[in-house]
Amino acid sequence: MTSLRFAWPSGGSCRCPPSGKFGEGTKPVGYVVLTLGFSCEFHGRDAFIDELYIEAAFGRRGYGRQAVAFVEKKAREMGVNAIHLEVGRGNDPACELYRRAGYQDHDRFLMTKWLNGEAQ
Repeated sequence: MTSLRFAWPSGGSCRCPPSGKFGEGTKPVGYVVLTLGFSCEFHGRDAFIDELYIEAAFGRRGYGRQAVAFVEKKAREMGVNAIHLEVGRGNDPACELYRRAGYQDHDRFLMTKWLNGEAQ
């Protein structure tokens, strides 16, 4: 398995959430976006893996595992206490990836209300 090269923005006044692109050499194969928040339940700063995308041609090669490990390292450096994520109910490969990485289902529903009136 080839190691991924990660690009992570450093400081600056970016209004975007922390995100990283990763690839083999100079070819991007995916990206990950981490959003930050605060939670009383999780004792302070928490984060949400908002997006983890890997090009289909590069799936099942360990890149997801490397991306999750990378984002966990960055989150620890930022003082994050817990990372949350959502995964589709039928997405068994992703569920297995996250379970193997230590993520647990807390038997809760992720509920959303769009404040601008637009469900997307």
